Amino acid sequence: KQKHNLLAGVLPLLIVCRDSDSFSVSDESMCDALSKPSNPPIIPCNRVPCPGRWKTDAWTDCSGTCEGNQFRNVYCEQVQLDDVARQVNDSECHLDQKPSNAQSCGISTCPRYRWILMKGSC
Repeated sequence: KQKHNLLAGVLPLLIVCRDSDSFSVSDESMCDALSKPSNPPIIPCNRVPCPGRWKTDAWTDCSGTCEGNQFRNVYCEQVQLDDVARQVNDSECHLDQKPSNAQSCGISTCPRYRWILMKGSC
C-alpha cells in the first residue's frame, strides 16, 4: 500500500541471480526463471511527515438577526508517521493560508430607525 501522506524515499532493492557457493552475482540465465520473484519488496526510508493542513469546524449560529458575527475553530492537522492525523502547532501549516475564524453574518443591514420600548412617567 503506497502512502500519500508522507514524504519518503525508497530503499532500492534489486533481484539478482547469485551463486550459492561463491555468493557472486551471476548471469540471470543461471537461475530458474520461474522461481524469480515478480517484484522486489518496497522498503520506505527517510519518512518525514508532510506539511500540516488547515482544518475548520462548522460556523457558530449568527449572533444577530440583521447584523452579527459567526465564529469557528481553525486548527492545523498533520498526518504523523503512524498514519494518524493529529492537531499540531500552527507553525506546521502555512500561516499565510490560514482560513478566517470569524465572519460577519445576517440577512440584511439593520434599519436606521427601529421601535423600542421605553418607560414612561406617571
